Amino acid sequence: MPFPRWICTFLFLFLSIHSYAQRTFDNNLSLEIDSLFSQRLPAVAPGGVLLIARQGNILYHKAFGNADLEKNTPMQPDMIFRIGSITKQFTAVAILQLAEAGKLSLQDSIQTYLKNFPSKGHTLTIEHLLTHTSGIKNYFEIDNPTQQRPTYTPAQGVDYFKDEPLSFAPGSQFEYSNSNYYLLGYLIEVITGQPYEQYLHEHVLAKANLTHTSYYNAESPVSPMPAAYAKVDRKLGKASLQEIYTLYAAGGLLSSATDLLTWHQALLAGKLISDSLLKKAWTSFKLTNGTDAPYGYGWYNKKLDGQPTIEHAGSTDGF
Repeated sequence: MPFPRWICTFLFLFLSIHSYAQRTFDNNLSLEIDSLFSQRLPAVAPGGVLLIARQGNILYHKAFGNADLEKNTPMQPDMIFRIGSITKQFTAVAILQLAEAGKLSLQDSIQTYLKNFPSKGHTLTIEHLLTHTSGIKNYFEIDNPTQQRPTYTPAQGVDYFKDEPLSFAPGSQFEYSNSNYYLLGYLIEVITGQPYEQYLHEHVLAKANLTHTSYYNAESPVSPMPAAYAKVDRKLGKASLQEIYTLYAAGGLLSSATDLLTWHQALLAGKLISDSLLKKAWTSFKLTNGTDAPYGYGWYNKKLDGQPTIEHAGSTDGF
């Protein structure tokens, strides 16, 4: 199921201030950000939340626009959003916890645990999945009508793409693919004997003390949560939410801006994985030709105004 052309409810956490680092964060700068966000938002979404922090201290946290256009409900700073692919860093940390516990090695072939996944003539490692260098095709881009089901289990989701040919030799290229993190979620289930969402709650979310972050459950809606909107043919309307079994470990979490800050603070405090492993997660993977991929384990390595950033975007069905 492809994502909508326009993603229209917006959440943004900006942990590192680069352009403003040498300036006092005063009222004038706050007004500048107000103006910039207000100008840019209408082209992106009916509403959004922006949080800026430096060294764990919140400098700016505001909501803009509407959470529900039909009810004329204003957006609130504490609202909870579907965070899409920001989920991947949570999945990555769960895998890294299992590595630290000796329950897997990042260099293990995935066939060590998933006996029925074809090797395709190459060694496919867990690290290849973490870094999007496996060559496994993105299941959102596969047309496989024989595998279409109204609902499906993680094992059936893997069956959807497991027989597709690799796009390249593992480790040789970077190509972002949700299939990698779908497989990682399923690996967590196979290795721990727990459903992905249960392991994540007990060993990741609870340890980080995240009170507004959870795996999406349509039967237990969370509050406060804004409505989802999408632009189709330039017209704004309510978006149909993607099913959780489609997103799974690649994009199934909900969170708030403040919880995402708490998440990063927990990581930096060593509450989830060791400092050395976190540093590895935030380091670009080295491809077989010696060049750096733009990705570590669950995070991108990029630059903003010439300064390095550790970041990840997330988008799904109207968020």
